[in-house]
Amino acid sequence: MFITPITIEHNGCNNKMRRNLSFLFYFVAFIGPVSSYVFAETHQAALKQGPHDAQLGDVRIHYVVSGHGPLIFMTSVGWGLSSLLYQNGLKPLEDHFTMVYVDERGNGDSSQPEDLKQMSSSVMADDLDHLRDYLGLDKICLIGHSSGGTITLEYAERHPTHLEKGILIDPAVLGDRDDKQIEEYISLWKDDPKYKKAVKNVPDDDDTPKTNAEATARLLSYINLYFSNPEIYVPIFLKQAKGSQVSATTENAHKAADRVAAREQRQDYGIVQAKILIINGTVDWICPYQVAQRIYQGISGSELDLYANVGHFPWIEEPHRFFSDVTAFLDQKITPTR
Repeated sequence: MFITPITIEHNGCNNKMRRNLSFLFYFVAFIGPVSSYVFAETHQAALKQGPHDAQLGDVRIHYVVSGHGPLIFMTSVGWGLSSLLYQNGLKPLEDHFTMVYVDERGNGDSSQPEDLKQMSSSVMADDLDHLRDYLGLDKICLIGHSSGGTITLEYAERHPTHLEKGILIDPAVLGDRDDKQIEEYISLWKDDPKYKKAVKNVPDDDDTPKTNAEATARLLSYINLYFSNPEIYVPIFLKQAKGSQVSATTENAHKAADRVAAREQRQDYGIVQAKILIINGTVDWICPYQVAQRIYQGISGSELDLYANVGHFPWIEEPHRFFSDVTAFLDQKITPTR
């Protein structure tokens, strides 16, 4: 666009000053598009393949970009485990999408805030939106598993205009834990040779591990409960989670922060605008499928896929179906809600 030079007439304003002012207005008109271009280049660099760090307020958020195609964000859980499990386990999605694996604050290689009270699922959902803004994106597609599903649902409720599609994989829901169903699974399996030892190792809600090694060992002591056939699927899980370690500080802080926040996520299902897919195993002891059914009933236009006789990690137990379902959902165009 051509900008007419402006000359200011004033006593003592000489020709040199008028030329300088003219140049200034030319420069301002030129630097605007250049600044936008540099800004866009910065965003492009921030989405190149590989690991990245973004300073977002009081925390440094670590994320890894891998794959080719439309951008899909995958959040870590909130209780102290990195996204490495998903980087290893969800690689087939990278044939279709550019995956952005995010370590939530205090998880993996992301930093913890000075105030550990700021470790709730709500704050972590806000971090994702700050990352979206940092990357210059209007909307994102987001996947979350387990307590990562809690964060994804929270994002859909707190930032409804910024989420295009969301996938909740065996999600935990704040205010709808369904302790009755959990206790029924534990009672059913307490004498089963596959689960007997694991049932005895299930920690109390008030249990607070003191070290990372203790927190990690405790999780592994009852990991069998998360699978329909531990003998087959636990080795696959351990391979995908290799190199991961639970942060005891984050686990304790996240649990306490969510307890103080006391969210009832089901009360806000009507706020969600994004297209939502819920995937849940029917023998998931910690995130029972009945909770997934209530999400489906509460969020208009959502889709529900129940995987019969599958536990907490459907991509491990039913990989072909899982990756087919997820790819089809992310590829499909948005349709009017029911």
